[in-house]
Order: sequence, then C-alpha cells, then structure tokens
Amino acid sequence: MPQGEIPIVLTGTIAPRAIYTAHADAGRRRQEYLDAVRWYARHAPVHFLENSGHRFADDADFAAIAGATYFEHPPSDCFDKGKGYQEFEMLDAWVANAPARPARFLKITGRYIVQNIAQVLADCADASSARAIVERKLWPTHSARTDVALFDAGFYRKHIAGLYRECDDSARVYLENVVRRHLEGVAGIEVFRHYPVKTGMNGSKGIPLPSGPWESTKIALRDALYHVNGAYRFF
Repeated sequence: MPQGEIPIVLTGTIAPRAIYTAHADAGRRRQEYLDAVRWYARHAPVHFLENSGHRFADDADFAAIAGATYFEHPPSDCFDKGKGYQEFEMLDAWVANAPARPARFLKITGRYIVQNIAQVLADCADASSARAIVERKLWPTHSARTDVALFDAGFYRKHIAGLYRECDDSARVYLENVVRRHLEGVAGIEVFRHYPVKTGMNGSKGIPLPSGPWESTKIALRDALYHVNGAYRFF
C-alpha cells in the first residue's frame, strides 16, 4: 500500500444473527456486499470483515476483486446483544490481529455505498493530524454515528476497543450511545468536511436509506455550514 494511502474497512454479516434485523435475506445481502466491495476497491484498498461464517476462498465473485482482502471472524456468542456489539467485537479482533495493520483506516458499514467516497477519502488525507473523524450533526445528540468513521489505530485501541461489551440492543443500549459517552471531551476528533452521501438498505428497518430532494438539501446545508460551525463536532 503506498505511503499515506488510507484503506477502507468494511464490516459485514451476510447471514445475520441479531435482533431487530428486518433485512435478513442472505442472498440479497451477499450481492449488496459484493457491490460495495467492488465500488470501494476502485478507490482504495479494501478489507472486508465478515462474521457469519462465509468462506471467501470458495466464493469466486469475491475472490476475483483486485485490491480486496477478507477477514473471517467466527459468529458471535452474543448475537442477542445486537448488531453494534457484533460489529465492533469483530472490528476489535481485526485491529488486534490483522497483519500489516494500517496506521489509519476508514471504517464503513459494509452494505452502504458512500457516493462521494473520493471526497471523504480526501477529507481523511487532508486532516492528517486527526485521531478520529466522524460524521457531524447540526444539533446536540446523545449518539455518535459510527457507520462512516476514520480511526487512527492507536486511538481506536485506546478509546474504542472493548466498548462493544457495554452494548445491548435488547436493553436499548446502542453502540452509538456508548461511543458518544466515551468520546466526549477526547482530543483529536474532527468531522468530515463533506457529509458522506450514503445509499443502501437500512438493515434494522428493511427500508432504503433516506434520499431525494430533502435529504440532498440537508446534506448541502451541513456542508455549507461547516466553516461556520466546524468546531461543533458531532455533539
């Protein structure tokens, strides 16, 4: 990997074992992940992390994608804790054990397509001193978005690793709330200058992500207000 290049880490579950998952068809999910890996591999090296037991060496479509590597994590013993628990349990294992782990990586929830990924990657490269970059919001909130986020590996190990153990979707203790609580006041966190424009299927609800004129207007407003409100971060 060329020096300074930021790889993309996709997290995925082809055959989900989690509560509150409406979009559970393994065949459709596999195709969506395949489309995502192909899309992102056009822009950066891709590490696809999967935790439902899919064998990528036996899947010719995935194996044929240049620039993509696969990390097979065993299914979680705590599927009842929800998607966030399982996702970051797997991400922790990759950060701890992956060979030639990059110094920084852009983590994306795997079936989402970030349409402006080139701009997002450029934001990551430009903010070379940031320890983490997250999606900004306009209003105070008790959650931090983790579907698209850049992490310095050292920052991840210090501030993020192990937080998944506090998550329990059945008790409505979601990963986004846990991360938000632990990152409050931590230095080195910035926000994307360009709002990640995502398309795909919401796994919990089984419906497409918001799109259309109103969503485009909100994105444009957030980008326009960055220089006015850039220090507001994600709180």
